[in-house]
Amino acid sequence: MKYKKQHWIPRSYLSAWCDNDIPVGYDPYVWLISKDWSQIKRKAPENIFYENDMYTIHLANGERNLSIEHGLSGLEDAVSKVVQNVIIKNKRLSLDDHIILCAFVAAMHERTPSHRDHLKKQWGKVLSKMESMRYQFERATPEQQNAMMSIGPVSEGPTYSTEDVRQMAETPLQTMLMPSIQTQTSLLLKMNLSILYSISKARFLTSDNPCVWFDPEAKHRPPMFRSVGLGYETVEITLPLSPRHAIILSWNSAPAYIEFPRRKVEALNYKTWLYSEDYVVSNANIEKPHWLGN
Repeated sequence: MKYKKQHWIPRSYLSAWCDNDIPVGYDPYVWLISKDWSQIKRKAPENIFYENDMYTIHLANGERNLSIEHGLSGLEDAVSKVVQNVIIKNKRLSLDDHIILCAFVAAMHERTPSHRDHLKKQWGKVLSKMESMRYQFERATPEQQNAMMSIGPVSEGPTYSTEDVRQMAETPLQTMLMPSIQTQTSLLLKMNLSILYSISKARFLTSDNPCVWFDPEAKHRPPMFRSVGLGYETVEITLPLSPRHAIILSWNSAPAYIEFPRRKVEALNYKTWLYSEDYVVSNANIEKPHWLGN
């Protein structure tokens, strides 16, 4: 079936990491490196970081709704144009460019298998509680049921039926991905966006989970406030765009383009490696870095 192979790390994005010294007769490839650096292999971008029908909405009549896949593809094409026509040439970002980049950062954070599995777990807990409450209600006496029904909503926010929650628990990407991207984009647009570019031979790595939310102050907060959220002024979001360019979003004022020497490139690479799931990606076969340790 068409569009069955659906990538959570886009092929167009990974193409920026294709080796520049590919032998004649070979298809373009990147260097795929296991997180422990024990395995290094050459892989075509189209053959990594995908699942079958990852974003497909399966309709009751058996048809496949590909609106999410096509929407993501359109965003990926737009980002490629911004990188090639604006960022690589160190041009000033327009408002449209800014919106596209923020939407892409949001998408890269929301569309991964690890984030999907996190949502499944969280909404699965909610579903379990709702089903438990329904079970108790159905077996309660009429007096107990009236008492339960007299309890009003705890907030004025949106309400969800059991079936709504079931869909979010079973198919979170199909149910929540696009609204989440829209909501997160509007928040990211309020932050400062800068482009980091390497001024040495050091190159940025990417990974199977390259959008990193990091807050160095999170560990100093009380346990219930240690999550990394956009509401904290110390949060930083990074996403490599090419071996020479990366995005950083923060609440701090900063220039549009920031030169990064080797030590800072390596520091960001360490962060990219740390938050990867299983693999990092390089545009060349490189030795195990010193910051990886033994």
